[in-house]
Amino acid sequence: MSDESITANADELADQLVDASFDLSDAAPADVAAEADDELVMKYLDGQELSVEEIQQGLALSTRAGKVVPVLCGAALQNIGARALMDAIVAYLPDPAFRAVTGTNPVTQSAETLQANIAEPLAAMVLKTLADPFVGKLTYFRVYSGSLHSDTRVYNAGRQAEERIGGPPHLHPHVDALLR
Repeated sequence: MSDESITANADELADQLVDASFDLSDAAPADVAAEADDELVMKYLDGQELSVEEIQQGLALSTRAGKVVPVLCGAALQNIGARALMDAIVAYLPDPAFRAVTGTNPVTQSAETLQANIAEPLAAMVLKTLADPFVGKLTYFRVYSGSLHSDTRVYNAGRQAEERIGGPPHLHPHVDALLR
């Protein structure tokens, strides 16, 4: 597939999405946003228009309460929608710093609550492990608390053994370039 066809397909897709989506100044998102906050409900019921910032605030509150699920479309390999996705994650999804995580300490078998804080002990979960012919074994994980550095020793609860983290955790440079 040539670069021209990718661009043409992206333009066609963008036109279709604009036709099928709603603008933040439309009534539908204002309706949903107003339900999230008493002040916004009163303003909306009084017939006043909600500003874009108020709609975004209401949608963020509704999303964080689990009443609204934002849906975004894009294509990561063609860098279509990546910026909008990142902006939406920051604007609408809950901040992990304000959410405690409860888990079982693998050594003591007792429940512990950890905050998303670099000063807390390391708590992470492996999402996927791949074997790359050039790099070796790559493991993708989510860090719930603490920090991880090169040559850090961590306890693997699955194997019930301590392991050493070899290199610095980072993604391949071409993946980072897509998000710029």
